[in-house]
Amino acid sequence: MFWLNGEGSSMALGRDMEWVDDLVSPDPVVRAEAVLRFKQAQAAFHAAQQAVWDFGDTKPRKRPKKDPAVQARSELSDACGRELMETLWQGWSWVDLGPERFPSGSAELIHYSLRYLEWEAHFPAEWHKGWTTKQSLLKYLARREDLTEQARARLADLVVTVVSRRQHCKDEGYIAVARAIDDESLRQRVAEVAEGPEPARARFLIHLLDHPGLPATTWTWQRWEAEQLGG
Repeated sequence: MFWLNGEGSSMALGRDMEWVDDLVSPDPVVRAEAVLRFKQAQAAFHAAQQAVWDFGDTKPRKRPKKDPAVQARSELSDACGRELMETLWQGWSWVDLGPERFPSGSAELIHYSLRYLEWEAHFPAEWHKGWTTKQSLLKYLARREDLTEQARARLADLVVTVVSRRQHCKDEGYIAVARAIDDESLRQRVAEVAEGPEPARARFLIHLLDHPGLPATTWTWQRWEAEQLGG
């Protein structure tokens, strides 16, 4: 759990979310339970959100704490803190506002972000299909300068997984991640994939790592692919 400090109030995110780790469990029964918890938390958030909307403006200057509208907003804040997607969206919206507004640091937020990406990478059929969220998380993580060695290792595992499979929507975001964590170990692992049965994506990534100023666009891919066929 981590905290956001607003003007005169605070919000706890990542509450009672130990189940998030089970989204990537090798046990399908454990994963199914975690997916159910994900859906239940999401449904509870949407219900609380609707309750607030039904009251209309719930933030006038003076309302007693027991006022139903105020209680509805409190319940929404609680539901938000227990829902994975809201935890990610709210967390990344606040994380760079400084220690006074985001006192807990970014480690737990990064952990949840990586779990969401690992869920998509390893169990795409069970994953909540949030392509925009995936794209945004990859962009945020590629820009972080405070990644721990463990976080960098998990990102490297994701990069290798992604280049070993067929293209998924928004996978191009992993190029910026690979460039951000580029080192000899990552290159060696990607090179091993490049010698396998489906080498194209790994070889293209190595090409982009060798040319960091080259834009990662469809045109770049098509030109590189044409050069490979011509060579």
